[in-house]
Amino acid sequence: MIVISNSSPLIALSRVQQLSILKHLFKKIYIPESVFKEVVSQSNVSIQRENILKAIDDFIIVAKPQTVLSFKRTLDFGERGVLKK
Repeated sequence: MIVISNSSPLIALSRVQQLSILKHLFKKIYIPESVFKEVVSQSNVSIQRENILKAIDDFIIVAKPQTVLSFKRTLDFGERGVLKK
C-alpha cells in the first residue's frame, strides 16, 4: 500500500512526538515537496521541524509529483501537492 500524507497529521503527531504511529501503521509514507516546505521549511515550530526531519531520515520519503492538476475548489499548497499524480 502506498500512503501519501498531507501536512495535518505530520504537524499534529510531530508536536506531541508521536510520528512513530505513522511508521507503525504504514512502514513508510510519502509526502510531496509542497508538504515538506509547509511542515519544515516554512514552520517556525522547532520541535515540529526536528521531529519531521528525523522521520524523513527514517520512514518519510519526500517525492516530487509528476503531474500538475488544476482544481475548481480552493486548496492550500500542501493539499494540492498531495493530490498530484
